[in-house]
Amino acid sequence: MHQLSMPEMHFFILVTKFNPIILRKIIIIFWLVLTGLCNVSGQSADKLIQELRTSSALRGSVLGVQIVKLDSGNPVLSFQSETRMMPASTQKLLFTLAALDQLGADYVFNTKLFISGKISSSGTLKGDFLISSSGDPGFASNRGNAKMNVDLVFQTIHKTLNKLGVKQIDGNLVLQVQDGAEAVAGSWHWEDLSNYYGGGAWGFNFMENEYSVYFKQHPKVSQLCQIEKVVPEIPGLKLTSRVFSGPPGSGDQAYIMGGPEELTKTIVGTIPAGKASFRVKGSIPDPPVAFLRMLKVFLDRKGIQSGGMKIRYGKPPVERLVGKFSSRPLRDLARDCNFHSINLYAESFGRAMLQAKQIETLTGYPSPQEWKKLFEVYPVGMEDLQIRDACGLSEGNLITPDILTRYIVMFHNKLGMSQLKYVLPRAGMEGTVKSFLENQQIGQHIWLKSGSLEGVLNYTGIYRSAADSKYYAFAIMVNHSIAPQKDVRKSLEQFLVRAMNSRFD
Repeated sequence: MHQLSMPEMHFFILVTKFNPIILRKIIIIFWLVLTGLCNVSGQSADKLIQELRTSSALRGSVLGVQIVKLDSGNPVLSFQSETRMMPASTQKLLFTLAALDQLGADYVFNTKLFISGKISSSGTLKGDFLISSSGDPGFASNRGNAKMNVDLVFQTIHKTLNKLGVKQIDGNLVLQVQDGAEAVAGSWHWEDLSNYYGGGAWGFNFMENEYSVYFKQHPKVSQLCQIEKVVPEIPGLKLTSRVFSGPPGSGDQAYIMGGPEELTKTIVGTIPAGKASFRVKGSIPDPPVAFLRMLKVFLDRKGIQSGGMKIRYGKPPVERLVGKFSSRPLRDLARDCNFHSINLYAESFGRAMLQAKQIETLTGYPSPQEWKKLFEVYPVGMEDLQIRDACGLSEGNLITPDILTRYIVMFHNKLGMSQLKYVLPRAGMEGTVKSFLENQQIGQHIWLKSGSLEGVLNYTGIYRSAADSKYYAFAIMVNHSIAPQKDVRKSLEQFLVRAMNSRFD
C-alpha cells in the first residue's frame, strides 16, 4: 500500500482544510469502500454470469439475465436474454405500468348508487335500488388510507336510503356490472381457485374478494382441526374441514377446494400444531351474488324490506344518481399491487384497459390475443410475448428478460423515474421483497418486483450502481429449479450485489 510522503500529507491537509466539498467526497468514497457498497475493481460481465451459472442452487435450471443502462437501453450484461420463460408475478409490473400509461395515474374506479321510480309519501320506493360497478378491485377494502370496509359501505347505503326517506323497496336490489367476463383463467390450477390469491377479478369485487376461516389449533400433531368461525359470514357458504395439525412452525399448508362459484367447499392440508386460532384465507364465491345477499340481510335487519335480487350486465343505468364511492387513485392501487403482489388488482387493471380500448372479450375470460392487443401500442418484442393472464398465476405466460428490461426502459421514459420508484418496493425494506437482501443497506438502491411459482423465482426492476452511480434496468429469471427457494434467492442476491459493484464500460 502506498504511504503518503510528508509533502503529500501537507498538500492533503491544505486541500481538505480549505475545500470542504473535496473533504466530503473523500469521506463518502472512503465509507463506500469500507462498507462494501463500492468495489473499485468490480467484475467482468462474463465472470459474473459464470459465477451465477455454476451456483449449486441453479444447477439444472433455466437461467435468463439481462442488465441494461436505464438512460439508453443498451445492454451491458446478457445471458439467454431472449429465452422465453415463465414470469410469475413479475407479469404484474407490465400491467401496472401499462395501466398507469393508458388510464393515467389519477384514474379512479367508481361505484355508483341509483334509484329507479318514485318514493311515495309513506317511504316506499316504487322501483329498484341499483349499484353500478366499474370493477373497483379495492372496493370495501381496509387497505390504504381510505379505509372503507363492508360494514361501513352498508352503513353508508343505509344512511343514503334514510336521507331519501326510503323505508321499503318495492322493486329489487340490483347490481349493474359492466364487465360480465369470466373471473378466472382456464389455465389456473384447480387448487388455487378458492384460495385468496386465485379468486380472479369479477365485474364487481368487494373486500378484495377475500374471507377468513379461523381454525382451532390442536396441541398434538396429526389431529383434525375444527373451524371456529368465518369472517365475514357468507350467506350459504358451507365448509368442511379436512385440515390436520402439522409440526409446530410448519406454516399454512391448507387449501380450500372448490369452484369459484360453489358455496360448498372442503379445506384440506395442515396448519401448525398449537393452542391458538389460525387463519386461512379464501376467495369469496361469486362476489356479486354474495354482496347482494349480505346487503339484503343488513337492510332487513335495519327494517328496510326489499323484493328480489338481480344482477344485470352492461353500461351504467340512466337513473337518478343518489351516491358514489370512488377508489384511491390508480397510482396508489398500482403501488399496492406490486408491493403486495395482489392478483385481483392486476387482473382488474387489465379488464379496465380492455374496456377503455373497447376490446370485447369473446371467450369468457380474455384470450391471449385480446390481452396482447393492450400492448400493440408498444413496439417492444410482441412476437416473444405470450399472455394468459394479467397477474402471472398461469404457467402459460411466457416472456424474455430482454422484453422485461426493454419495457422498464420504455416506461421509465414515459412515466418518469419518480413514478417508477413509487410503484416498486425497495429490496430488504418493503412489500414482498422485504426478505431480499434483508438488513443490507445496499437494498435501498434497488427497486424491484419479485415473481415466484413452484420451481420459478424471478426479479426485475432498477438499481443505482455503487460503482458509477448510474441507473440500470435488470431482469433475472430462474425457471425449472428444484433447489430450495431460499438457496436460489441467496445466489441471485449475491449476483445482483456483485453487478451493482461492477463498472460496465
